[in-house]
Amino acid sequence: MDEDVNQLPVENTPEPQTQRFSDSAMHGLLRAGFSGRTRALRHWEPPGVADIQRALPQYEVSAFIARGGMGAVYKGVQKALGRAVAIKILPPDILDDEEANFSERFKREARAMASLTHPNIVAVHEAGETAEGLLYFVMEFVEGTDLAQLVASEGRIDTLRALDITRQVCEALAFAHESGIVHRDIKPSNIMLDRKGRVKVADFGLARMAPAEGAGEMTGSAMAMGTPDYMAPEALTYLMPVDQRADLYAVGVMLYQMLTGDVPRGRFPMPSAVVPGIDRRLDAIVDKAMQTDREQRYSSAVELREALVDLSAPAMARTGAKRHRLMAVATMVLVIGFGVWWMLQPPPPNRDVVGDSTLHSFTGPFWSKLPTETDRKRSFTNTLGMKFVPVPGTEVLFCIHETRKGDYAAYAAATPGVNESWQNPPNYRGEPVSMADDHPVVMVNLTDAQAFCSWLSQKEGRRYRLPTDHEWSCAVGLGESEDAKALSVNKSGRNANVFAWGMTWPPPKGAGNMGDATLKRQTGQEPVIPDYDDGFATTAPVMSFTANALGLYDLAGNVWERCPDWFDAKRAETLGRGSSFDNGGTKGMEAYVNACVRNPGRPERRSSNYGFRIVAESP
Repeated sequence: MDEDVNQLPVENTPEPQTQRFSDSAMHGLLRAGFSGRTRALRHWEPPGVADIQRALPQYEVSAFIARGGMGAVYKGVQKALGRAVAIKILPPDILDDEEANFSERFKREARAMASLTHPNIVAVHEAGETAEGLLYFVMEFVEGTDLAQLVASEGRIDTLRALDITRQVCEALAFAHESGIVHRDIKPSNIMLDRKGRVKVADFGLARMAPAEGAGEMTGSAMAMGTPDYMAPEALTYLMPVDQRADLYAVGVMLYQMLTGDVPRGRFPMPSAVVPGIDRRLDAIVDKAMQTDREQRYSSAVELREALVDLSAPAMARTGAKRHRLMAVATMVLVIGFGVWWMLQPPPPNRDVVGDSTLHSFTGPFWSKLPTETDRKRSFTNTLGMKFVPVPGTEVLFCIHETRKGDYAAYAAATPGVNESWQNPPNYRGEPVSMADDHPVVMVNLTDAQAFCSWLSQKEGRRYRLPTDHEWSCAVGLGESEDAKALSVNKSGRNANVFAWGMTWPPPKGAGNMGDATLKRQTGQEPVIPDYDDGFATTAPVMSFTANALGLYDLAGNVWERCPDWFDAKRAETLGRGSSFDNGGTKGMEAYVNACVRNPGRPERRSSNYGFRIVAESP
């Protein structure tokens, strides 16, 4: 087991000899690292935080962020400069492919890429190889989100904000193109947005120098690099060189997606036909940026940027202010109106991902080490069909779902005298609750839940119980940021703006079963979460929504999950975690759906929005 990184004797550890990459090798590392290969990762286990700390003692490595299609990412601080960084570790053999062998031309390109210092471009600080043979590079750490997450959570984006984001992307590309560098993989997950709403274009690792006049293009699979929906037609043509206009095609696709919420495919309608009220001049901008014949597209990022500025100015002038003043006001509105929103944004959750938005940003729930393959082998499914998985920071395995009505029915059938409230729960505001065997059981108090655990333990010969408050925090990704010994009342509210799904607000589609538009529509309840609809007024079948990085479902919503801890020193109330189908709003840590919220209640109380989840102790 890895040591706790905070206890590593870094200052007393002999410093490994770190080899800096040559220009060509650094370019090869970046290009291989961002090219989307997964071959080397299929059977590769990322090193633990402690291993990375020992290998790179010049950095204070604080957390594992995620593993993606091209390696593993860690958060750290460069000790010498005190700056936050994202550290990317690649599999040892990722440079073995023939495409990693580069000519003198690529040595020049590596130097050019290192010169890309621009406020709208994520900077690469260092690349190298550790004494143990780990390939790594270190990048600017951007706290915020990416455009893919923004579009996923909001659908279409306000026109003014979409124009501002696109303008900033053009600023970055104009700078790169002037240096002769084409990005070649512009897409929403490579467009970072920091907490101030500033755009940072990431992943110039696929970039290469624009071909000189009359020069041939590189052959081989490197020809078609990028993501299909955003690739210009010429990028798929073997003999046609790719220049900066391929990036502008991708910008047009992204602009369309922001304006409409959809990716343009086939014979797609123009934005104004999809969203009534959109300025039709935007149709012309999108159409020109996405012309199949690149000779008909904008000739440069500067030209596209100017078209966006020219379009924005008259629209703002109609409000009665001068152009330059209104641009300033619009910027202030973006920063103030969306400032809180940006602060809530996460990177993609800690899960296996293809793409590298995780590379540049990290906020929200995390585990410094996810379960290894050996850990996962401890998973099991019991006789009731309940699956259990390991949770870092605990010695138990968590059931991946809340205890179902069918699970509890098996217990009740075998146990005389069980309180029958669970069978036909009272309606919630006229709507039925826990209607089927795959819904969470409700109307059980603490004693009922513990009795179920005792029955199951005796039945199966292993110890089942309710999770402690701290174990539940570990399951939702808060365990390392909380004092395990503190009273629950002192931990509730300490990690505001952190949710089971990350730090996005409002929740992205599929985040969980919470107070939503369906609840409001069917019961009239207020408040509910603005602009969120999960499709269920009351309980939903367990596992109806997205699991977290550990494979656990419904840690946000459905029903409150009982923990046996006393809420405070009075020892009169225990607590529930995880919110329920009727929670949600815009105040009070978003009305109880925050991951850190503890809901106190007397242990003997039964409720239609309270259930439980169980854990199994390791043999």
